[in-house]
Amino acid sequence: MARILLILPDQDQRSALDRILAEGGHDAIQTATAVDARTMIESGQYDLLMLDPELPDQDGFAFLRDLRAGNQRQPIVVLNRYARVATTLIAKGLGASGILTMPFTRGEFFSTIDDAIAA
Repeated sequence: MARILLILPDQDQRSALDRILAEGGHDAIQTATAVDARTMIESGQYDLLMLDPELPDQDGFAFLRDLRAGNQRQPIVVLNRYARVATTLIAKGLGASGILTMPFTRGEFFSTIDDAIAA
């Protein structure tokens, strides 16, 4: 079982992914903002972070860059909502462990998570 921090602005999306993760035996913790996520990361232990690049309070790519610059080494999977090649390239260049392009299957979802945690 992995402990996963969902950093996603959309409540419906967070809830849906939380349910899928719970069905897969994982523990998901949710937040919508970079400010809250930063506090949670500093005070908790997470096996994986799942990040939407479009956060309401900070650019998600800047947040990812800040995490990596601050020596946060846990795996980070970035959601690519619009299947943009640029999103994938930027996220990988900033140190994302995986990219999950929407829409995705349950198999793709768990494979991406498992690969990121195992790396």
